[in-house]
Amino acid sequence: MNNVPFEMIIEDLNCGREIEFAYHGKKYSITNSEGYWNFCCDTDGIIIERLCPFNDKTKLIERVSNLNVEGVLLSTIFDKAKYDAQSLCIL
Repeated sequence: MNNVPFEMIIEDLNCGREIEFAYHGKKYSITNSEGYWNFCCDTDGIIIERLCPFNDKTKLIERVSNLNVEGVLLSTIFDKAKYDAQSLCIL
């Protein structure tokens, strides 16, 4: 998959799609589980943050826009193509 800007990630999440990606050798995801959106580190097998109920897309976009990995905003990771492009999966 080609580099995907953060705005496209936001659009996909707003449609209910889930995102998986890798950054600095770790796998991360934004997924729906048991009616909630969660930001997870799949490598470590942990939920980093429970974001919001599945149907609250406004809150989801607000929360995702402020998420960071290792102090780097997701918007920067995607807009500057700092993620592993081969790892990106939009479900």
